[in-house]
Amino acid sequence: MRRFFISWLLVTAVALADDGRRNQPPPESAVEAAHVRHLIAQLGSPRYVERREAQQALAQLGVAAFDELQAAADHSDPEIAAAAAILAAEIEIPWTMPGDAPEVARLLADYGDAQPGQRMQLILRLGRLPMADVLPALCRIVRYEPEETLSRLAATAALSPPGSAEKSATVDGQAVETQLG
Repeated sequence: MRRFFISWLLVTAVALADDGRRNQPPPESAVEAAHVRHLIAQLGSPRYVERREAQQALAQLGVAAFDELQAAADHSDPEIAAAAAILAAEIEIPWTMPGDAPEVARLLADYGDAQPGQRMQLILRLGRLPMADVLPALCRIVRYEPEETLSRLAATAALSPPGSAEKSATVDGQAVETQLG
């Protein structure tokens, strides 16, 4: 279900205006994705050493392995699913990025440590800021927020922020694509 909302946000935003700005490197390559999938498959190895090495390599990859680990949390092999879910939950998400507007960086500074109710309030506050300043941050929340309801709230804030019908018409499609992969 979360993938539906992310895809919906991505398709909608890319179809809207785009001014070409980016604040994060392009998504991982197909070779890196294949490597991550190989490591995830090793989480189900009968050999402890292979499983442990795969866990360490995936943990070291961090955010670059996040999407594949989340997908693997539903793997048919319960050992792979459990290990992937644990590894995905342990990844430290960079809620702020160097290109973030100062107000956005201030609001997101402690986002990862906040309780769900506090995170909801932060998302609502972000939704009231200019879209050019908050779109990449809202996309990060859509992609990495562990609570699906908060992820949906961030997607809603990105597309139709409260009090401003025209904000959704200025969504930066490339920023959305960069943040969501």
